[in-house]
Amino acid sequence: MSNPEFTKWIYNTEALLRGTFLRMAVDSEFMLCMIIVSIYKDNPLEINTHFKKDKDHYKGLHEMNMEEKIALTKIALNKYHQSFFNQYKEDINKLDFLREDRNMFAHSKMDFYENDRDAVMISKMVNKLKVRQDLYKISFIKDQLLQHHKVITNVLGLLMDFIKPAPLPVE
Repeated sequence: MSNPEFTKWIYNTEALLRGTFLRMAVDSEFMLCMIIVSIYKDNPLEINTHFKKDKDHYKGLHEMNMEEKIALTKIALNKYHQSFFNQYKEDINKLDFLREDRNMFAHSKMDFYENDRDAVMISKMVNKLKVRQDLYKISFIKDQLLQHHKVITNVLGLLMDFIKPAPLPVE
């Protein structure tokens, strides 16, 4: 028979993990869009020249997935802002790890063992006939979240370099 307190903990922990990864990815993706729009502000149509939607049409920014937005950010920075590209390249590359983690938590099954609050089994379909199962320590996942948070904070610094908010008026 299931322990009601542990069942509640499972529900809350799963929602927290999935939600946190999703929120971080959404925030990152939005920042990437703001950076891309800032870079291409003088020629916004250039955004639509990188990724094909079909053989005759290219994707607009709103149609690109996160992987494409990461790639376009690197392309744009490398082309128009080499110093920022060099400064932030490592962090932008690390957004791919956040994207992969987001996908894992969005598309995988999570199982917890009775009264074990230290680990989670994540099951993922790897092909039509095979499921891959990996056991993760909750502490490892929390460390990953902290690493992603550092990267997002650094990318926010890049965004701030582009939008340069006006100073607050002093009275």
